[in-house]
Amino acid sequence: MSACQDRSIRLYDTSGDNWVLRHQIRATEFRWSILDCAYSSHYPWIIYSSWAPSVQLCCFEDGIPKHRVLHLSTAEYMDSGIFAVRFSANSKEILAGASDSRLHVYDLEHDAREFSISAHEDDINAVEYGDQLGNIILSGSDDCFVKVWDRRIIRPRTDCKPVGVFVGHLAGITHVNASLDGNYVISNSKDQSIKLWDFRKMTESDNVVSARISNWDYRYGTQYLNPNQRKYLNGSKCHRGDNSIMTYRGHSVLRTLIRSYFSPMETTGQKYIYTGSSDGNVYIYDVLTGEIVSQLTGHRGIVRDVSWHPHLPVIASTSWDATVKEWGFKESGKVPQFNDQDEDDSDEDYY
Repeated sequence: MSACQDRSIRLYDTSGDNWVLRHQIRATEFRWSILDCAYSSHYPWIIYSSWAPSVQLCCFEDGIPKHRVLHLSTAEYMDSGIFAVRFSANSKEILAGASDSRLHVYDLEHDAREFSISAHEDDINAVEYGDQLGNIILSGSDDCFVKVWDRRIIRPRTDCKPVGVFVGHLAGITHVNASLDGNYVISNSKDQSIKLWDFRKMTESDNVVSARISNWDYRYGTQYLNPNQRKYLNGSKCHRGDNSIMTYRGHSVLRTLIRSYFSPMETTGQKYIYTGSSDGNVYIYDVLTGEIVSQLTGHRGIVRDVSWHPHLPVIASTSWDATVKEWGFKESGKVPQFNDQDEDDSDEDYY
């Protein structure tokens, strides 16, 4: 599945040697761009969001997509956009983060918003479930914090507090991803780093202090940074309250909300972290050492999102050059070296 600013969501059949475009879905209630999309692991459903206070649920009945609007925000927040959406593991609810700093959960069984809370001091760019039961929720914001919520103790009509906060980033969070063992989280940030966090080493919410880089907009590159701000971005300065256990540097995060993930459990034991980058490459880090073990070169624009096949040695990447590329291993079972630095090293391009 890929989403694009041309208002289209494309679904490909990737089971054969060549990808086949099965559906091209025209987004409804579209504003500016499709900001995020996700698919259900249980039902023939996809969800997607745009710069609107609602999420679109697209159900396939007899192969025909049918849209349903899920209203998340109240009239007070009608100008907000939904930046991140996720299905729960059982596909019974949807988690969403919005530009109005609110965290939403929508109950699909009862077709109603379960709760909506003010979770951050700025845009929420990333959301994630921290466990398979759906009890632990993660949210990442432009306020530089990744917050951990226990939905069993959330009271929607009161001031809710997270059960813990991951502190250390110096600019907004663009993505969060949890490991399958339920112990670790990674976050990608506009401070040009990925950080690894341990759920057992969270900071209490009353003790957090932001150290955000001021007066710098990552959408316009690094040319406007003053010398002191450059020290933060190259790692020579850090947050005094940093409770991360590892920081990964080498990729770049500019102009868009670039995503990063743990590699699959089945084929790699989640021993790698992989990410897109604004320099047009895909980076793969060793979790333990922080070293870049592979760099996939071939795109001619920002790589915004990446996806490692859960069972096969294949990575897909999507870019601002309007292509989706598929990458294959050189040697099965070895450190993932995907390309030979040729003019165009990917196996295939899919438009």
